[in-house]
Amino acid sequence: MDRKIQLGDIYYISLTRDDDVTPKGGLDHRKKYCFVVGFSEYGFYVAYFLMNSEVNKKYINTNERLSCQYPLSHSDYPLIIKPEKDPSFLDLGHVREIEKTRMLTEGKYCGSLTETDHRNIFEWLRDSEQYSPKMKRKYGWV
Repeated sequence: MDRKIQLGDIYYISLTRDDDVTPKGGLDHRKKYCFVVGFSEYGFYVAYFLMNSEVNKKYINTNERLSCQYPLSHSDYPLIIKPEKDPSFLDLGHVREIEKTRMLTEGKYCGSLTETDHRNIFEWLRDSEQYSPKMKRKYGWV
């Protein structure tokens, strides 16, 4: 557990209903890519967004929610996005938290956001009306 989690890091981890993720295929968990976007509660928790291979129109069905879907390309993330799933989408509209120790012990580090994506995502977070000023301060986006 020597690794230090940094903004923009990508981890692959098994998540459950307790993590607000719906498992599929009769399993009790689902492996997802998590993109670190902040820290809270004195650094014990990591804030992250999930990547989805497609936009789920059942849940993301308003223009406001659709505007929160940030496209990620296979050419930038060839190890995590399959060519047939290009683009995949980072759901900036639903921030989640996980204990830092769990991310480090159960998650697999898979790289970091590109410089361009990092800049665009954090700029969007600073300027977005999706999150309150209090929440933006909590995660260090302002």
